[in-house]
Amino acid sequence: MAVNIFVTYGVILAGSWVNAMLYMLELVLCLRYFQRSARRPLVHKIGIGAILLFDTVCTMGICANVFITFEIFMRKIPFSAISSVTTLTVLLTSCTATVEQFFLCHLYFVLTKNRIFSLLIATLIVVHFGFSLAASILISTVKPSQSAIIFTTTAIGSTLCAVMDILIAICLGRQFFKVRNGPGPESRSMRKIFFLCLSSGAIVASNTLIMMILLLTGNVSKSSSLTESEGRIYALTLLGIFLSPPSSKSTAMESDMSTMVANAQGGKPVGRMKNKKVIPTSSIYTNPPSRNSRNLPISEKDLPPLPGGFTKAQFMSFPARLRAFPGRRQLASSPTTIASLHFSPLPSPRLPPAQFATYPSPMSPTGSDSMYSPPTASSRRTLIATQARGRLDSLQNV
Repeated sequence: MAVNIFVTYGVILAGSWVNAMLYMLELVLCLRYFQRSARRPLVHKIGIGAILLFDTVCTMGICANVFITFEIFMRKIPFSAISSVTTLTVLLTSCTATVEQFFLCHLYFVLTKNRIFSLLIATLIVVHFGFSLAASILISTVKPSQSAIIFTTTAIGSTLCAVMDILIAICLGRQFFKVRNGPGPESRSMRKIFFLCLSSGAIVASNTLIMMILLLTGNVSKSSSLTESEGRIYALTLLGIFLSPPSSKSTAMESDMSTMVANAQGGKPVGRMKNKKVIPTSSIYTNPPSRNSRNLPISEKDLPPLPGGFTKAQFMSFPARLRAFPGRRQLASSPTTIASLHFSPLPSPRLPPAQFATYPSPMSPTGSDSMYSPPTASSRRTLIATQARGRLDSLQNV
């Protein structure tokens, strides 16, 4: 009997040490969270503050529980003195678990917009909190002779807590596997966040499941040691999700879970977003890649400057058979020379009548009134040959 008492006290003492270490880690993460809380939603700040308050009071109660247990072991105080501290521990741990489960339930609803299943999860969370509250009240009010009622209520509350943690972990894991193959930095960030939710929910669910098994098998002391640190594990779950470090390729919104949830509340569910190619902003102002114009007629492409001083507008006024040249492949299959090209005389520039316009002749040394004479046939043929040669040169450079 004495050996069992020593083992029980040792287990409770070890559980208090583990709880103290987890609580100190929680304090550091909470300080880090509130230092970076400029963009945090107010609801999340209130939730983290409430969890910190619950865990602070609960840790003080656990330390008092160790002292009271030692006093009971030394037979200085009655065993009933531990009931008030146990009630406080169970109640505050249930409050922390409820806040964490409600947050993950809200996260699941934001990602999936599944109202029915989210309402079912929320209802089970309320039922679990009700049984935990009833167990904490029975511990302080029921006589030791009626401990079976306390054991049954506590077992039901622990079972519901384990079921809720496992159910939430499965739901978030399902969303994780939906986006595991998505491209883009936003999918990589979502994969990281879902992995954190899945792993954290699995850790909490495993701890609750082990605690429930130990309680149902009669190892009350070992189950109590896990119950002492369960609230801190819930708090570290939320803080680990909130303070997840951003990846090098993710944006500022994707690096913060609370910001992503707040932004997703006003739009479509993030879990059902189709993967879309993100176009960089700089590419909007650059020329988009053109379609393959290797076989297109020259008239459909940007033509190089024509020799002879003609502009593009003047060239487009020429007949279509002069503008529509064959493509590169057609030229390669049937080589074209200048002699094989047949051009009609190009329309001469529209000039005013000779009787209304007089131009000083450049050949006249005195600049006397000499009429402008249109180009002769030989000069036109020379101009046509020059233009054809320039077009062939431009075709070879395409």
